[in-house]
Amino acid sequence: MPMRLVTFILALAMGLGALGLGDSSAQAKVQPAEAGVTLAVSPAAFGALRPAEDLVISGTISNNSSTAVAAGTASVYLDPTTVDTRSALRNWLSKTADADGPHATTEVFQTTSPYIPAGETRTLYLTVPAASLTLDPNPAAWGVHALQVRITAGSSEIAAANSSIVWNPGGQFQPTQLSLVAPVGTPPTTSGVISASDVAAYTAPNGLLTKELDQAINRRVALAIDPMVIASIQLLGTSAPPSARDWLARLQSANNATFALSYADSDLAALSQSGTGELLAPTDFTIDPKLFPAPQSTPSPSSTPVTPVQPSSTPTTPPEITLPTSQTLLDWNYTITGMAWPHDDTVVDKDLATFQKNRLNTTILSSTNVNYGDLDYTPSASAMISGHRVLVADDTVSQLFHKAVLAPSTLAWQQAMSNLSASLAVITWERPDAASTLLATLGRNYPTSDYRLADTLTGLDTLPWIGGSTLSDAAAVPPISATVANKPEAPVRIAQVNALLAAESRVNTFSSVLQTPTLLTGPQRLDLLATLSNGWASNTAKSTSAYEHYLASATKITN
Repeated sequence: MPMRLVTFILALAMGLGALGLGDSSAQAKVQPAEAGVTLAVSPAAFGALRPAEDLVISGTISNNSSTAVAAGTASVYLDPTTVDTRSALRNWLSKTADADGPHATTEVFQTTSPYIPAGETRTLYLTVPAASLTLDPNPAAWGVHALQVRITAGSSEIAAANSSIVWNPGGQFQPTQLSLVAPVGTPPTTSGVISASDVAAYTAPNGLLTKELDQAINRRVALAIDPMVIASIQLLGTSAPPSARDWLARLQSANNATFALSYADSDLAALSQSGTGELLAPTDFTIDPKLFPAPQSTPSPSSTPVTPVQPSSTPTTPPEITLPTSQTLLDWNYTITGMAWPHDDTVVDKDLATFQKNRLNTTILSSTNVNYGDLDYTPSASAMISGHRVLVADDTVSQLFHKAVLAPSTLAWQQAMSNLSASLAVITWERPDAASTLLATLGRNYPTSDYRLADTLTGLDTLPWIGGSTLSDAAAVPPISATVANKPEAPVRIAQVNALLAAESRVNTFSSVLQTPTLLTGPQRLDLLATLSNGWASNTAKSTSAYEHYLASATKITN
């Protein structure tokens, strides 16, 4: 057991109260939390708790102030009533716990908290005996309960943290089915083809593409693949590093559902809302014939002596070189076709018609980009909007999924998993006899030094109120009627896109001076798509730099 285990347990009398109302009889009046001191806690087993099980909580107290924190009291509070709405749970988990804010009302455990020197962190382990919880063992009483840990010294509050548990005394319910989508791609660049050196780095044992595939392969997560990755590797021909060829072979053999992103993950909504209103795709690739030599015929061994062949005046025809085409470089055996996945919260109603015009018949939208009217429960992902098929990714669940997969520490991962578990439990609790099939995505979040996709998927499989489903399962659910909550791209973004399109048009006009214009227009289109990548959305400065780089390059050509 890391550091020390708190074994001194004191069970206190239990009182009743409602979440957020407070109870002066249940806890002492305390002053606001000490500045610079933070508390992070997480219940064991992602918050899942059964009768006769102790509630085990781990956490850390970090003292970032300039003075030491005296030893005090660690108190655990648990609300006896269930959290019955998603908004109530979201409000509870998102609030910074303090003396004046909402708190779980019943103190169920108390022990000493450690002395913490300035600038140091201490680990906290709390074990609340099952007998102290007194939660209803009736199977029908299952559900989410607000949990809080508070650290005090005398009459002063040092720190506090909110969490939750899922009480499961054997309740009967239909698990919420959860479909997941993760991107397979690389960080954005201003070039529409990934360089050979970057391909080698990304597919190396610890490379970004290798991480993405290692953590997702043959698991219940759909892969949204950037075609630029596949085309860039195949363009290298015989010069492709063995790691890249192996990576492609593994991807091809995976049993995951797969679909194609737009090339370079270009911004579909921005293109739809631009002056032209047209989506763009690659036109031509520059292919080096030397990287695709003719196949060599190898004679089969024979023990029979070979009779020398007399010279002939008829020349032998050399084997024909089979070069890839701009189309075959993009060919891939995707399991799902016609899928559009624009960036979250960028779509307006007319964009769906633009997508369908380009044979993108199903669109993934964030739930914050969709209206369901007065619906009083969480619907399944499948929806129909103005005659267009849509799969709606639940924003709250997706955000918690992000936090778990990209958690920078084990405790942060456990916290995110506990919150994700509780969120899905509330959804299951809404309609226990009618299972919903939800969708959550990783957005455009690519692996960092910490990437816990495999651990997150394994953890979800342990929770009885969550079931696994595929993207096709989500699409097969009868759709519910909805509308688009219009979230247009920012005017400055559309102005940039129109300027980029105008720059490409000038280059296309200029290219007529070449005998083969595609030598200029092909790479220019690829670079344009890369400049329009959704990957720039989270970094305005780099997005502006990419935009200016493209305009400068186009101007240099036409000058």
